Amino acid sequence: SRKYARLGLADQYSKNQFYLKAVPVLDEIFVDFPDDIDALGAKAQLNIMLEKYDVSEKIYKQLLELTHGKTEIYLSLSYLSFLQKNKTLDFDYTTQAIQSTKTQPEKYLMARLGRATALGWNSKFKQVFYELDSLDKVYPDNTGILLKRAGLKTWDKEYALSASLFKKALAKIPSSFDGNLGCADALFAQELDYESESYVQKTLGYYPNQKDAKDFLTKIDLRHSPSVTTHNFLSTDNGGNSSTNYNLIV
Repeated sequence: SRKYARLGLADQYSKNQFYLKAVPVLDEIFVDFPDDIDALGAKAQLNIMLEKYDVSEKIYKQLLELTHGKTEIYLSLSYLSFLQKNKTLDFDYTTQAIQSTKTQPEKYLMARLGRATALGWNSKFKQVFYELDSLDKVYPDNTGILLKRAGLKTWDKEYALSASLFKKALAKIPSSFDGNLGCADALFAQELDYESESYVQKTLGYYPNQKDAKDFLTKIDLRHSPSVTTHNFLSTDNGGNSSTNYNLIV
């Protein structure tokens, strides 16, 4: 249908960082489908990319009403609160996400993993790993829990263990975005840049032109770019003559 064609076009513009081109395409959907949930969700995400957080927050709150408290919307609001540096609010939204699963039990694990992320944002690592251990008992060998643990190990600066856990997850799901770019991040923190770059390239292989992966390549390149510093100093000789000298370090 015309709606899904426009959603697809807006998504392609967004993936290629043509955000301002995506905006009017999404707005056209509302002419035929006012308050369309799919278009509103896409527009909220687009405004996050444009760093228009207030606009995105307003849309997500509208979606809360339209979806009668969908778990994913609470988690999106938690992430948005993190971007706005409101650590208390991001945790509150994950609590509401868990409460919303009373009527959406299939989303319980998703909500608990969202809470784990918020705990990590607040540097409550002892608590978060205790909670992940508890989830492991209920959901043994769950890749989502494994990926979450791996990412949080990076945040807790256990980089070698983090990379090992990411690789274990990727053995199960080779195309995982979080797995590949997360592994790259853990390796980069250990200054294993060649191996790190290989995982960034794997990410781009599965997700061409992905902005975070492209930015990561730039970060790796910058580490290896030559830097130039200068230092100027004044010198004098026994005859009282003075001169300004420059020292160049590459």
